[in-house]
Amino acid sequence: MTDQSGYSTGANNGAVLFHLIRKELVLLCLSPVAALIALAFIGASLFSFFWLEAFFARNIVDVRPLFSAMPLLLMLLSSALTMRLWSDEKRQGSLHALLAYGHPTRILVLGKFLACTLFVSGVLLLTLPVPLAVSAFAALDWAVVACGYLAVFLLACCFLSAGVFFSACSANAIVSFLLSFVFSMVFYFAASSQILQLLDAGLIALVRQFSAMLHFETLLNGVLSLQDILYFLSIIFVFLVLNVFVVERGRWSRPGNTLYHNGVRILTLLLIGNVLCANFLLAKWQPMRLDLTADKHYSLGTATKKYLGQIDAPLLIRAYLSKKSHPMLMPIKDELTALLSEYAHVGNRYLEVEIVDPRDDPYQEMEAVSKYGIQSTPFQVNDRFQASYINAYFHVLVQYGDQFEVLDAKNLIDMKLINETEMEIGLRNPEYAITSAIKKVISRFRQSADFLSGLDQPLLFTGYFSADNALPADYRAYKNTLLEVLAEMQKISGGRFIARFADPDNNKGQVAEKLVKGFGFQPYKEKNTGKPFWFSMTLRSGDKAIPMLLPQPFTTDSFRQAIERGARQFVPASQKTLLLVYPPFNRHHHEFTSLEEQLGQVMKVRITDLLDESYQQNADILLLVSPEQLNEE
Repeated sequence: MTDQSGYSTGANNGAVLFHLIRKELVLLCLSPVAALIALAFIGASLFSFFWLEAFFARNIVDVRPLFSAMPLLLMLLSSALTMRLWSDEKRQGSLHALLAYGHPTRILVLGKFLACTLFVSGVLLLTLPVPLAVSAFAALDWAVVACGYLAVFLLACCFLSAGVFFSACSANAIVSFLLSFVFSMVFYFAASSQILQLLDAGLIALVRQFSAMLHFETLLNGVLSLQDILYFLSIIFVFLVLNVFVVERGRWSRPGNTLYHNGVRILTLLLIGNVLCANFLLAKWQPMRLDLTADKHYSLGTATKKYLGQIDAPLLIRAYLSKKSHPMLMPIKDELTALLSEYAHVGNRYLEVEIVDPRDDPYQEMEAVSKYGIQSTPFQVNDRFQASYINAYFHVLVQYGDQFEVLDAKNLIDMKLINETEMEIGLRNPEYAITSAIKKVISRFRQSADFLSGLDQPLLFTGYFSADNALPADYRAYKNTLLEVLAEMQKISGGRFIARFADPDNNKGQVAEKLVKGFGFQPYKEKNTGKPFWFSMTLRSGDKAIPMLLPQPFTTDSFRQAIERGARQFVPASQKTLLLVYPPFNRHHHEFTSLEEQLGQVMKVRITDLLDESYQQNADILLLVSPEQLNEE
């Protein structure tokens, strides 16, 4: 038995669901608007893949750009398809008649949602000729393609579930479209770098966790994660539950059965709350994660996970990658970007991964050059008519505290000459390079943070300063900065670092006489008036005392480093670090090996390169072996 609207009144829920799906799907397929929207989606996808992303110029056999352009297109597609599903029912007054038949509300909601899902699935299948055509050029990693389609499908389902919900909230289809589209934009793009840089550090991790972008890109890389799949399913579930609640509320009479209504509200809140809590707990747990790429690109090693688990302070991994670069760098640029996203996924809340193009932000470009010494590298580009150069960035910065390491093209790129005219370019074990840099900066940071660990007795800093009214303005500023640094160092030292101050002019200049006789200190003189003033410092541990010079230029970092260098002079020889610099071509000569072994018995020995400027901050002794064989560089 059926009614005039075509819904079965005596069939079971399964039959009703099937009938509703078929009816809604037929309406979508026969709708000229839906057909135009689908054609526009396919056309825009192809245009973006072949033109905007310059498929042939990229020189990469993959379909990642096809999927990367789809989120924005899916927002428009899903919002347009769902805006009239419930709005028309409300506007035409047929919603009350539909609810009067007594079918479960969840069946009605699920039927409309599944009909839209099937329609969008058919539209996505129409893009399948693109990877089939690409595979004709070279072998395609079909597991990655399958993950890409899965990511797009799950994201589309999220947008559709939200669209169906917002359609039930308003009788105006345009309002439903706008609500759905705006939500989809926020839901996906909230984790973009442009938005995250505007947020507080505490909100960044939360936004990244609940935004779809990170989960979508993980699947797009070919990494199948239970956490990502459950994330998308939970978002779909939340909006379907909300949709059921909104539609079910249309059955209620007012005031009606208040106890039943409150029970439905509480049940809805409990279902949504449990799903959100489950997602929050899953973010702290690393569930099943399967790397489906052919060569296991995105599986980080045990050592990398170990070091990422050790970080207890902010660790920044920032890739400086130019959008306009050498064509042969484009494939490895995508590989490096995907690898860094894996670091972001595995790392804890202290890890921050950024991918920037310094040319888009003059401040970042200036910071890269002045603070980190990062400059664009010229790459030669040859065509049939001429040879030209492109200045591009291909660097990775690893920073932990005040310590940083920069990896450039020499560290990251491996070039192999195939013949006189062809060259093969690939990544040179990037995980090893990045993880080694992480290990170095963590080690250097902890060494500098615990510079008092090798001392037998506390370190005493004594500042011999004239009264403030006798100091020039710039030295008063130095003193204020110095006091702040000393207070911070005393606080974290656990009583192993003590700071004291004395005015040499007090007690009839007795302290000044001791400074002149003991350390050879002399008072400074003001430039304009020639008036003398004192600004001298010493370090003492036990019976040994040494003078300490005011670093130039004076900054908080330079002053802290000066104290650390002074503290190393009190460390016993067995705990000091000696840096060996070998001639470049005799590093493995047996005489040098024997020297290294003998020195290693009395102190810590490290092999270094004079080009590594970090030796200035982490060395007690520098030993040049056969310096006549070293070049000027």
